[in-house]
Amino acid sequence: MNGGMKMTKLEEVVRAYFRAYELKKRGLIESLLTDDFRFNSPVDDGINRDVYFERCWPSCQSIKQYELEDVIMKQGEAIVRYRCTLQSGNSFENMELFRFDGEEIKEIVVYFGFDNRNGMFARERVSKCNNAFIKGDADYIIHRVTDDVVWELVGEATLTGKEEVKNLLEPMRGVKIEEHHTETILTQGNQAIVQGTMVMPDGNGNKINYAFCDMYSFKDETSEKIQAVKAFLIELKE
Repeated sequence: MNGGMKMTKLEEVVRAYFRAYELKKRGLIESLLTDDFRFNSPVDDGINRDVYFERCWPSCQSIKQYELEDVIMKQGEAIVRYRCTLQSGNSFENMELFRFDGEEIKEIVVYFGFDNRNGMFARERVSKCNNAFIKGDADYIIHRVTDDVVWELVGEATLTGKEEVKNLLEPMRGVKIEEHHTETILTQGNQAIVQGTMVMPDGNGNKINYAFCDMYSFKDETSEKIQAVKAFLIELKE
């Protein structure tokens, strides 16, 4: 809050920063940051501008809205307390410290409850991958695997590299799994496990019941980039 006082230029910059995330406008963010910008959080140790855009900016896709509850300006710095609502409907509260060079943001320091915030993000990212498989959204997965991804289909084959994984996923493009039940999602650090059951047709159109367990390794704890997958698929006999 600014107490009804006229908004300063630096406060406008702060509000524009959060608005860029809501609108998914990277160009706006780029115009607000200095070339030597640094970003700090419990999981980011002074990362530079390039790493920030690689690691942090993609999270804008999961963000629906920011409510800035307090914006406190003092001696060229800003302290912001906000509530962020995700597209999933979940929300969390953080505080951030902004430092400026002129009218550009030179540094941001984020303070959040590590376990709750990180756990929420970890579950959200693997849920999106699982939902992409259910909906037949091959592009979602392809865009999120690393160039050197290793994808193991246990008992069948191990694929290496983005191109091989792309070829694997092409047949699923647009094919929706009509019967699917996710029973368990577990996350720890950059690892995640999704387990459940589903019904898929075989080559003759007959419906087959399967149990699946997908083990994901992401690039790091705050990245949506998939570095490895180990997938178990077992036909359930009636």
